[in-house]
Amino acid sequence: MISLIVATTPNNGIGKDGKMLWEIGELKYDMKHFIDKTIGNIVIMGRKTYDSIGKPLPGRMNVILSRDNDFNPDGCYVYDSFEALEQDIWECSDPEEEVFVIGGGEIYKHFFPYADRVYQTIVIGDFEKPDTYFPKLEWGSDTEWMLKDMKGFSADENNKYQHHIYQYDKRNI
Repeated sequence: MISLIVATTPNNGIGKDGKMLWEIGELKYDMKHFIDKTIGNIVIMGRKTYDSIGKPLPGRMNVILSRDNDFNPDGCYVYDSFEALEQDIWECSDPEEEVFVIGGGEIYKHFFPYADRVYQTIVIGDFEKPDTYFPKLEWGSDTEWMLKDMKGFSADENNKYQHHIYQYDKRNI
């Protein structure tokens, strides 16, 4: 099962100039959600996302897409094409196991048509205008996606911004 996990602004912005629009530590509930969902699973990311993290995510199989054949960080699997990665993912992973796509923008766009589930945190705040966006997800009774769960969090001492965490599942059409 391919799951996309992302935090966005209300207009689906995810970043600017290769960086997130907020600091990672500013949303502790979202960080806990991300860790709880991805721990023990495969995470797929682009090289720029890996660079922004700076190291492999512990407790997960880290898979990176990069066109740079010399890029080979310790503790990670690196693929130079979507095709090679997809072949291994479809052949080697259990269909019931969640494989998480964690960014960035081009990686999300590529995997969006294959996704079975999307976890989207929508962060409410005054941010710089993004230059990178998550694909638009249409959900409702007559769409491909249905809302399965939603949790809301107010801004407080643990969270600089109000945010909502949504889970959408693809309908079996």
